[in-house]
Amino acid sequence: MNLPRRPTYVLGAGFSKAINEAMPITHELGAALAERLFEEVVFDRQPGETFEMWLTLQVTPMPFLHSYENARRAADAARVIDEIAHVVDEQVHTASEKPAPLWLRQLIAIWHAERAVVLTFNYDTLIEQAVNATVPTTTSAEGHVTYVMGDHVVFPAPPAPQAHYSGDSGAGHTIDSFQLMKMHGSLTWYWASGDPTGSTLIRVREKHVLGASEPLATEADFSGITTLDRYLIPPITTKDGYYGSYLSNALWRMARSHISSAQSLTLIGYSLPQEDRVASQLIAQVPEDAPVAVVDRDPGQLDPPRSIIGNLANLGVSVSTATSGEEAVATFASDKVQAAIAAFPQSPAFDELEDLAVDVVVAISKGWGIRDSKELFVLAQNPETRDFEAHGIPSRFQHSKGSSYRESVLNDQQNEHLRVEDFVTASRLHELVTDRSPFTFHNPHTRETLVAIGASRLRVESLDVLEVKWAPYS
Repeated sequence: MNLPRRPTYVLGAGFSKAINEAMPITHELGAALAERLFEEVVFDRQPGETFEMWLTLQVTPMPFLHSYENARRAADAARVIDEIAHVVDEQVHTASEKPAPLWLRQLIAIWHAERAVVLTFNYDTLIEQAVNATVPTTTSAEGHVTYVMGDHVVFPAPPAPQAHYSGDSGAGHTIDSFQLMKMHGSLTWYWASGDPTGSTLIRVREKHVLGASEPLATEADFSGITTLDRYLIPPITTKDGYYGSYLSNALWRMARSHISSAQSLTLIGYSLPQEDRVASQLIAQVPEDAPVAVVDRDPGQLDPPRSIIGNLANLGVSVSTATSGEEAVATFASDKVQAAIAAFPQSPAFDELEDLAVDVVVAISKGWGIRDSKELFVLAQNPETRDFEAHGIPSRFQHSKGSSYRESVLNDQQNEHLRVEDFVTASRLHELVTDRSPFTFHNPHTRETLVAIGASRLRVESLDVLEVKWAPYS
């Protein structure tokens, strides 16, 4: 499969823990399971034996044991694996009570602008919920704005049941944003456990929003999906027996195509354990010319070899940059935004325009279930505050030929204070950011400050337009 080269990210448990401390890393998950199931399962771990090693031994038939003993061990393992979903469910619920941190929404905006590929080994849905909180948008060549939901960026994924609400779709995926690949399954994926091909795989849509007490919508489970088992590949060192489903094959083969053609590769909160042979060999496919970055509280060094950087070296992969410390992930996201701000004046979109005296627009949506005809906005400077503001384009003027968007806003009686010279054209915008200063403006719905991180040329009917891509800034 020949794919365009795209920035590629690999996320581990440390990424979710950076979002909220409630999210468990593997040994914490093992401790929580041992506490919850102490009356049902004997956790006879030996000194120095990790949870992954213990669980691996439980699912592995021992030739010196009787068949009933192996069956008992397998049943204990199945009970532990089933409880994993309930533990992570509770931790996600706790994490979801707090709003998405600024760095997470900024990183999602960067991924969206980059059309990045994001591989995660986490089961949780915090990224999907953060997308629902950020509401990225895509704009068609005709100027139609479409909001992106968390469920839209996750693919390959199991099919979903028929949509119950306007605004949903059966497929619900988009190629105009980033792609989130859930390599070990998801809390919203279900199946009839033991299905050798994955023919029973199905998903429920993620409608929750980080920081919101209620989901965007609630759906009755008419199909009985949530009575099935979760589709989660457990934390064991030999996962071969869990890679037989069609979906697992599709995920890993597509992941290989993305890794082997990656423009860059960044590991965030992922320890790259040597025991996970499949993931290690996947990451070893990265091209030699692709810069590799590690973002972790402790990325380590080449020595000792069992550090993240050491494990990569053992695979023949050299690390270009490393970000460390307790706030490593937040620091990385902030650095990415600053780099995008600095690169903004060199955006190819400025050179693609035939005339720099064209409108500058931004697409901002209120999101799912909110009807609002104004989702495409022109930018203008407030004559009094000198701040830049977004003014909605009246729908009745939006597609009129021969007139610019700013003319339609000037003709709107709600904006009598604006003058022609207050509007931002592509040439004026380029002058404002030539020295790499951040270009900021206000979200018209929330008054939050947004910053320009990219641009693209838009051709709407006979009009050339420069669309600014944005990220939350404060």
